[in-house]
Amino acid sequence: MADTKLSALTELAATPADTDEVYIRDVSEPAATESKRITVANLLAGAGGDEYPLTRYLLSGSYHLGAFLGEAADQGTDADTIYAQPFITPINRTVTRMAVHVSTGQAGSTMLGIYEDNGSIYPGNLLSQAGIIDSTSTGLKEVTGLSISLSANTLYWLVFNSDVGPAYRGIKRGFYWGLLGFSLTSLDSAARGLYDKADTYDGTLTDPFPAGADIRNLAMVKIALAF
Repeated sequence: MADTKLSALTELAATPADTDEVYIRDVSEPAATESKRITVANLLAGAGGDEYPLTRYLLSGSYHLGAFLGEAADQGTDADTIYAQPFITPINRTVTRMAVHVSTGQAGSTMLGIYEDNGSIYPGNLLSQAGIIDSTSTGLKEVTGLSISLSANTLYWLVFNSDVGPAYRGIKRGFYWGLLGFSLTSLDSAARGLYDKADTYDGTLTDPFPAGADIRNLAMVKIALAF
């Protein structure tokens, strides 16, 4: 093809396009020799499509959330209930710490972890059981020394489960991703932001994530990651 602007994005290909491909051809040239294809991956890489999403640039040496920043709000929780909220990373990252902030303590423990998505905007297989924090006293509770690899442009689920029901610092409803949308029967509520499901705590996380979780519009607990 005479136009060289597409050269970084295309490759010679005379076969029919797949579902994720677009073919471009100079109509003055034979199709068999001048067909070129652009895959979605090449297009994003060449055009910088994955370079500037909101979570592309995160300051190192800091904790970061799956939710947008917003007004703080405490959120009570139930014992023996697993909670999951979304986290998307546009680049490869390695989690080194995971934390929550207990605002009302209860004598017990809480397991933190990360699940992969199952392809249907729902937690699937357990990626990492990060560790247990003591929820007896208030304050920042951390699991350190981690090395959990997250892949670029991938949805994950940050989770916790506890044998008691402490309250945690969170983000007020309406200030987090509306990834789970609204009910088809009403728009008279905050956007739904997380899943929860009754799940007996035994010091481990259920793998895979329990089926049939409810979608909630609770304040989103600050499950924080450091990289």
